[in-house]
Amino acid sequence: MWNEARITDDWFRSHYCFAGGVVADWLRDAGLVFETATILDFGCGDGITDLSLALNHQPARLLGVDLYEAYQHLPGMASAQLGLDALPANLSFETIAVGTPMASKLQADAIISWSTFEHVVRPMLATVIADLFAALKPGGLFFAQIEPLYFSPFGSHLQRFTDQPWAHLLNSDAQMWELIAAHPLDFNEDQKDVMARVRDADTIRKFLNQSYLELNKLSAQELVDLLQDAGFVIEKEVRQQVQGYDIPRELIYRYPADLLLTNEIVILARKPQQ
Repeated sequence: MWNEARITDDWFRSHYCFAGGVVADWLRDAGLVFETATILDFGCGDGITDLSLALNHQPARLLGVDLYEAYQHLPGMASAQLGLDALPANLSFETIAVGTPMASKLQADAIISWSTFEHVVRPMLATVIADLFAALKPGGLFFAQIEPLYFSPFGSHLQRFTDQPWAHLLNSDAQMWELIAAHPLDFNEDQKDVMARVRDADTIRKFLNQSYLELNKLSAQELVDLLQDAGFVIEKEVRQQVQGYDIPRELIYRYPADLLLTNEIVILARKPQQ
């Protein structure tokens, strides 16, 4: 058994309780029967959200895949935060290479992706989505969340280094690196992912800068269009806008206000039965 009352880590709590709860609610409301479902998490990270789903909703199988092996730390985190002796048998993970086809691995009833699609190499977006479409059974569900979106005030994912809204649109890449190099690595507790706990400061700075440079700059509408182009039917979509920010004059004439203020998209799409 496990005990959620033991959770003291903010990062673990936000991904286990909040993200896990959101994903489960959206899939259940769309009719997914967890007990018989095969679920793929595309970009599983440290696997905390997958653990929440596996324990609390008990799908038949849940496979998390990622380019990195942060999920290897999950057994230790699960032991410390939940008192769990071992990961559940219905949960597994795999490290993949860029471009690895998912459709050859399994046929899923649902595919989920939490804050991952902004990191997919832009020229591969259509190919990746087409592959995920092929990896779903007819009638299967695709859930995705992206936050923050690139053109929003802190869409660089570098807010810990600067509190200037839209800094990445107002500064050069070289100037952004100067901010990263000069600023202390003062992570909030809910920002301390596995990398922030096990890597040295120089490695973390270089990794975060490279991640920033490789962001695909995907907008909410582009994601919708890509899904529909692949054959998905959009069933539910929520876009969140930030409040209390004045758009700088330099940006008003370069970008639509809606693009600059839309911070998050949560979307559910379905593969048609035929």
